Amino acid sequence: MFRDSDDNTNPGFDNEDHLISRESYLESIQKYEQNLVTNFIRYEGETYTWKRGKDGYLFKYKGKKSDGKYAFYIQDDLYMFHENLKKIFIFHDYRNAEGQAEKPAPFIEGIPSNLAFWRHSEDGLYFYKNHQRVLNLSNTYQKDDLIIFDPSSNFLFKLENYRNIIDQQLRVCGILTHLNTNMNIWKGDTTGYYFFQKGKRKKGGTNKYQGDDLILTFDDGEQFLFKNYRNSKDSILREAIQLKSI
Repeated sequence: MFRDSDDNTNPGFDNEDHLISRESYLESIQKYEQNLVTNFIRYEGETYTWKRGKDGYLFKYKGKKSDGKYAFYIQDDLYMFHENLKKIFIFHDYRNAEGQAEKPAPFIEGIPSNLAFWRHSEDGLYFYKNHQRVLNLSNTYQKDDLIIFDPSSNFLFKLENYRNIIDQQLRVCGILTHLNTNMNIWKGDTTGYYFFQKGKRKKGGTNKYQGDDLILTFDDGEQFLFKNYRNSKDSILREAIQLKSI
C-alpha cells in the first residue's frame, strides 16, 4: 500500500515538460473521456498486428516493425503506448501467447499527449506521463485520493479514490485546480500536519498556536501560517500563508 512519503524509492525519468494551462489539461480530459465513449476499443484488420517471441513482443504497423514507447501488464494482457501513433494497443492474453501466430492488435485512440495516467496494483503505484512511467515524485493522501506533486508540469495530480482501488485498471489523472507546486502547501490530520514547499515535503521547524491558526517557523527564518489549523484536521490540502521569507 502507498503511504505518505517524501519521494518514491525507485529511480525514474526526469523529463522536461512544456507547461500547459489547467484549462488545457481539463479540456484534454474531456476529449479523452468522449473518445472512450465513442471509440473505446477499435480494430483495423491487419493494419496493426502483434505476436510474442522469446525476446518480447513484435508489433507491426502495415507490415513493418514499429516499436512502442512503454508497455505494462494488466492481468494477462499487455498494454503498449505508441507515441507516434498516439494509441494504446492491447495484446490480449500476452502472457500465454508465446509461439502463437500474429494477431490483430486492438487499440484505444484519441489520447491527448499531455495527459497523465495511473493504475494501482498489488505492488503499488504506476504513474505515467509522456507515455512512460515516472517515479521519485512526492505524494500525499487527501482523504482517499492520492495527490502527486509534479514540479515539471507545476500540477498536483489527483488519483481519485486511489486508497480503495487496487484493480490494475488504467485511469486518467485529474488535477487540483486551486493549487500548484510553486505554492507553499499544508494539510492537517489526526496525526499532525504535513508541509510541502516547491513540490517536496519539508520537515522540522517549531510551531505554536495563534488562536485557531498555527504558526510554523524554520531555523532559516522562514515562517508560515496555517489558517484555522485547529479546526482543519480533515486531510485537505491548503495554501500556507508565508509570513517571513529568507
